[in-house]
This record gives sequence, structure tokens and C-alpha cells, in this order.
Amino acid sequence: MQNAAQQDSISAAPARHRWAIGATLQAGWSMAVITLAIALMAWQWLQPGAPASPIAGPHADIAIGAAGCAPAQVGVAAIEAARISVVNQAAEDMVLTIPSLDLMLTLAPGQVGALDLPALPSGSYGFACLSAGAHTQLVASLQRGAFVCGLDLNTVRKRALTGGTLVASPRTS
Repeated sequence: MQNAAQQDSISAAPARHRWAIGATLQAGWSMAVITLAIALMAWQWLQPGAPASPIAGPHADIAIGAAGCAPAQVGVAAIEAARISVVNQAAEDMVLTIPSLDLMLTLAPGQVGALDLPALPSGSYGFACLSAGAHTQLVASLQRGAFVCGLDLNTVRKRALTGGTLVASPRTS
């Protein structure tokens, strides 16, 4: 027959094993959740069309020079927010405007900036590049307040150096 001390050590052994198994499972699940979270963040970061990180270096989607802007067509994914990078290569302040979206960006010479676009439906949106002085004259001719541009694309294109088209297309997978 076994004495009481031997019976206590026999009944305690399974409890110790259960604790070790529980701790191992909990650590395994924790690692799985952390790995999944990291994988999802990396996947989202690598998706094309995702908002870009702050612009570094000379790359730009649109370059504005003394003769206007290039390229004449810029594409973004429809139904997703996007960021277009713009660089001013002219010797004066320049403006990139997308009147139908009520968006405008003014850049000093050599400055690189970004125009944040909302999620757009599929379609084409005209843009124009002009000097800041020409833009100021157009706004003044409408006698609008400082915070209301009120210009349409046809009015802007009369004074613009060049224009182009922003095309929002469905993403193809």
C-alpha cells in the first residue's frame, strides 16, 4: 500500500503537466497572433495604390517646369485614397490644380510636395499647371474671397501653361 505522501505526489504530477501544456499553448497562440499582425501590416504597406510615405528624393508623379507639367496623364486606382507627388522645376512659384475636385497645390521653386486625393470614382479629372501669379490673377478677376477658389477647368486652362488628365481606373487583380 502507498502512503499519503506518495499519493499526493502522484496526483500532483498531472496538474504540473497540464500547467506546462497550457503555458505552451498560450505562448504558441500569442506568437501566431503577433506573426499574423505583422504579416497583415506588411501586406497592407506593400499594396500598390496605398498612400505613399513622405516623399524623399527627386522622384515625382508630376513635374512642373517653365513650359508646364508632365506627364499629360497620371493614373490612380479608383475607390482608393491616393497621393500624387509633385516637384516644381521652374524658377517661380507654380500651381497644380484639379478644379473639379477643388484641389490645389502651390510649390516654391525646387520644392517637392504631395497632393492627397480622396477615394475617387472611376473617371477622368482634368488638371492644369500654371504660375502662382497667373492663378492669383484668375482668382482676383472672380472677386472671390481668399478661401474660395471658384475656378473651373476651362477658366484655368486659358492661363495654364499646360494641362493633363488624372485617370481613376478600377484596380485589376
